[in-house]
Amino acid sequence: SGSRGCVRKCTFCDVMTIWPKYKWKTGKKIADDMHEVANKTGLKKIGFSDSLVNGSMKHFRDMCSELAKREKKVQWNGQFIVRGAKTFSSEDFDNLANSGCNGLTMGIESGSEAVRDHMRKKFSNEIMEQNLEYYKKYRINVILLMIVGYPGELERHHKENYEWMKN
Repeated sequence: SGSRGCVRKCTFCDVMTIWPKYKWKTGKKIADDMHEVANKTGLKKIGFSDSLVNGSMKHFRDMCSELAKREKKVQWNGQFIVRGAKTFSSEDFDNLANSGCNGLTMGIESGSEAVRDHMRKKFSNEIMEQNLEYYKKYRINVILLMIVGYPGELERHHKENYEWMKN
């Protein structure tokens, strides 16, 4: 774990009741810890238990940069929040790929912007599509978490989900 808590306040989530304030280790400390565990155990892959690995962009960038510089690569995966180009640039994606990241799990929850807005997810379909293109470009596997039947979701929202997933 490199952090605990979350920077978002999604309507369906209870993370804030467990950890009301988001806290993190520095990026260098996380990279050092990863390599120490890998060297001691022989593990080649590490999975983060954090609610999100990119809550603090400063520390996330530092971690990716530190991992990318190291000759020995430790593959890693974790939970990630979708961020727009103003917060997460093409250089960040490049750094992410070079850090050893081989998989991300993201709670996109719905293909309907109206439903996501109600959930307070804070990203559009356009931003989501841009992110997915980068993951494809850099061959980073993604797992998309979805909620079907969210309170207030209408049949038209469900159809938007269906069309989005089909496309």
